[in-house]
Amino acid sequence: EETKNNPMTLFVQPKIVTPPTIDFLMKQSEKLHSYLFRHVCFGDPIAASYIHCYLLSKLFKRENGGFIGQLPVGPLHVGLQGLLPEDVTLIEERLKPLVGNLVKVTIEEQSLNQQQWAPKYDEGQSKLLGGHLQLPANTCFLVDETKFLGGKLTEKALRNVDALRQILIEGMLNYEYVFNTSVRIPTSLSALYLMGTTKPFIGNNVITLPIRKRLEPPQKIPEDSFFNTIRVYLEYVKYHHPFSLLGNDGETLGNYLTQQFQTRRERNGAQDYTDEDYGRDILIGRYLAMSKVLPSLNPEVYQQATFMEAARRDRLK
Repeated sequence: EETKNNPMTLFVQPKIVTPPTIDFLMKQSEKLHSYLFRHVCFGDPIAASYIHCYLLSKLFKRENGGFIGQLPVGPLHVGLQGLLPEDVTLIEERLKPLVGNLVKVTIEEQSLNQQQWAPKYDEGQSKLLGGHLQLPANTCFLVDETKFLGGKLTEKALRNVDALRQILIEGMLNYEYVFNTSVRIPTSLSALYLMGTTKPFIGNNVITLPIRKRLEPPQKIPEDSFFNTIRVYLEYVKYHHPFSLLGNDGETLGNYLTQQFQTRRERNGAQDYTDEDYGRDILIGRYLAMSKVLPSLNPEVYQQATFMEAARRDRLK
């Protein structure tokens, strides 16, 4: 499922010697949410919840090498809308202490036209050159679109755009070899998409939230010791905590979710509550349940997820 079986990428599986207690993990979850609220998300509690979910995102299942659909079993791509370039700098700096590896790509004319994002064979050097998107599976991957003002895109830029689209939508990255041959390599990256007032340039499966800036983030962040225990929480919950979406009583929860879907369709209409909306509700519910260190989704957490998604959709109107 992960790229750990792919010899052309790096994957380091975190190891937990002694499992943390549920009480410890819950305290770290609350501490992380508070940090995201105050230091990263400008006092926007819904944005903090989405970033919390993003930090736990991973690929759960593949079929024929690619994602199954776009939502419930694939990585979570979150977009924050309404940011300035300096906001992106702040978010990048304040996420770094939480994650082991953070990489940012910038969507703007110069970087798209000059950089090489996907691995490509160089005939002059007679070797395969690496690309910026050749990343470990557990990378915190930021996409900065706040500087994109349009412009003329070269053939290389269009290849870069296509490479990013492959990662976000298909979970694949093309390795271009000699004689115009290529190999599609599976990836499992989740993207945090940071943009201005426009819609995402690439990928309609980015869950976009217009941010509401309510607080000025503190000038200083906590000492590194503050982040040590949060990193244990993220590592354990993401990679080691046993989680099953429907749990032991899958039929009961499955019936409940189906009933909720039918009720919302009857109340809102098929155009205002689509299959994709339902899929997003379940996807956010999955990560909310994980963030609370639960063994599975339950009706209470699912209702919280539907509230988050309804609030997000209202902001987009």
